[in-house]
Order: sequence, then C-alpha cells, then structure tokens
Amino acid sequence: PPPPPPPPATAAVAETGAKLPFASAGGGTAPPPQPPPALAAGARVSPGLSQARGRACVNALATLSCFLLSGTFHEFMNMASFGTGITKGLQLGFFLLNGVGTIVERALQAWGNKKGLSLPHPVRVVLTLTWLVAIGPLFSIPWIQAGYPAQMLRLVRVDDVLVAAWAFMRWFCMGQGNVVREDL
Repeated sequence: PPPPPPPPATAAVAETGAKLPFASAGGGTAPPPQPPPALAAGARVSPGLSQARGRACVNALATLSCFLLSGTFHEFMNMASFGTGITKGLQLGFFLLNGVGTIVERALQAWGNKKGLSLPHPVRVVLTLTWLVAIGPLFSIPWIQAGYPAQMLRLVRVDDVLVAAWAFMRWFCMGQGNVVREDL
C-alpha cells in the first residue's frame, strides 16, 4: 500500500522548499517559544525587585496618575468657577493624598493577606472616615470661600439628613445594604 499523505505543513514545505517557523524535524510544529528567563515566574526584573513588586509599583504609579489627573481637572474647574485666588492647589493636594492613601491601603492589605491578618469591617470604615475627615478640608475650603455652604443649606431638608444618618448607622452597625426610604 502507498504511504499515507504527509500533514499539510510538511506538504507545503516539500512543495515550496520553504521552512515554516518552529518546524520540527518530524514535520509537525514545535511548541511556541518560552518567555525569556528574566520574565519567568519568581525571577527578578531588576536587582532586588521581584515581578510581583514590579507589578505593584506599576499599579501604584497608575493609581497616582489617575488621582493626579483628577486633581488637575478639579483645580482647573475651580479656577474657572471661583477664580485663581481661591484654589491655591488645595484640590490637587486632596486628590494626591487620596492616591497616596489608596496605595498605602493596598500595600497594608497585601501585607495582611500574606500574614493572614485582616481588620474588622467597622474598623476599616472608621479608618477611612478618619482619613477623609483629616484631608476633607483641602477639598472643601475653595467651596466654603466661594460661599457655597450657605446656598446648599437652603436646599437641604432636615428630613433628608436624618434619613441619611439612619441609613449609615444601619449599614455600619448591622452590615445591611440597599437602604431605601420605604424602609422607614
């Protein structure tokens, strides 16, 4: 009986005489190339920097870049709305500090995960609110100087504030979500 026909890749090589990439001596194709040793799992990208730490640094830079862009946008909008004398870089500082806080939070969470540690949810909420209260004036000072709180107080009803406070306490103390006004 005649020999079986060669596989299509081998037939193409036999007809044209060309070599296909990764062609093996048996006529099939070899597996795709492996990544260089420097990119293999656990290898060092640069002296003293593992691939995981390198990725964390890139993520931190991306996070800080997003907050920088947001802060720049808010600075521009405040200058356009209030004039240049009011903003003084406070909005930019607020967003950059939030970026730093986000990076520190991620690093501490990753460290805690490695050690098997985790803060309880109420403690995390209190820490987040403490951070926001500490840096919140950077965001609100231009608005206060422009006179917006007086305008906002005329728009906010006491009933709405009480509902918001009740919803927050329910969520904080009991861990229940999706609080709607009909729950009253």
